[in-house]
Amino acid sequence: MSDTLADGRAYRTFNVLDDYARVVMVIEIDISLTANRVMRVLDRLCDQCGSPDAIRSDTFESPRTLCPSIAPMSDC
Repeated sequence: MSDTLADGRAYRTFNVLDDYARVVMVIEIDISLTANRVMRVLDRLCDQCGSPDAIRSDTFESPRTLCPSIAPMSDC
């Protein structure tokens, strides 16, 4: 998800939701969210809550264009 601040700078959010429990697990907000940062957030979440059975991504990119380190975790 992304939006623009009043001064024109864009920012992005990385949202992790538990669809079954309908709980927001984490929201990471910044001007730049790299694949390495996303992996750190997912690793931290796995350490805190355990590994999920599956990860679903609603990214507009096809699975072929996802970062190689994230693509195997996604069931797109």
